[in-house]
Amino acid sequence: WQARNQFRQGADFIKIMTTGGIMDTSSNPSCAHYNHDEIAVIVEEAERMGTYVSTHAQSNAGVYNSVKAGVKCIEHGYMTTDETQELMLKNDCYQVPTLSAMTVLLDKVNTMQPHIQEKIRRVVPNTYESVSRAHKAGIRMATGADFLSVPGMGEYGQNGQELVELVNVGFSPMEAIVAATKIGSELMLMSDKIGTLEKNKLADLIVICQNPLDNIKCITQPNNIKMVIKDGVIEKHII
Repeated sequence: WQARNQFRQGADFIKIMTTGGIMDTSSNPSCAHYNHDEIAVIVEEAERMGTYVSTHAQSNAGVYNSVKAGVKCIEHGYMTTDETQELMLKNDCYQVPTLSAMTVLLDKVNTMQPHIQEKIRRVVPNTYESVSRAHKAGIRMATGADFLSVPGMGEYGQNGQELVELVNVGFSPMEAIVAATKIGSELMLMSDKIGTLEKNKLADLIVICQNPLDNIKCITQPNNIKMVIKDGVIEKHII
């Protein structure tokens, strides 16, 4: 019923949580939420509306149950086994790892509440190895970050840190850029409008004074961003 209600209110897709999270004091990211039938009925409603279900999932069980039931995008996916990654590939499932948020949490772990500190120290060190394996396995990844839930992540240019983290776990700079553009547009069902520079698409782009293929970190430095164009309109231009 809730899935149907969300679509009535204009939702483009449905996001659920099939594990607990890190940044609260009550849930456990290692515990799986929902059983197969519960997830599958939400997926059925989404597919009826011509769209899909995404899920917050960190533990392997939460990811596996979701993919088995037809979920098309895993947000995070930090503890996945090879078996689960093989199922993701078979089911054409995307992953949005949000590594930059995890890096910030690990850097700031001593400032967190004790219960949250424990979860960060238990979960985050697994993330990089897991995402690296998923990349090597060929799972399609898009970029995203939990900026609103992680302190210090909202400043201009910080979203570019996600590309840096992807390069750190084995992506080439171009692969990271494609994850942030083309693959992201596919995941949002908007590849006809954004994601690549083509005729009849929205002109959303930035102009940088360095080559990110040589130094991916340049996109995180605001002074390097000389122009921002949104829907064909120049929103920022620094000479």
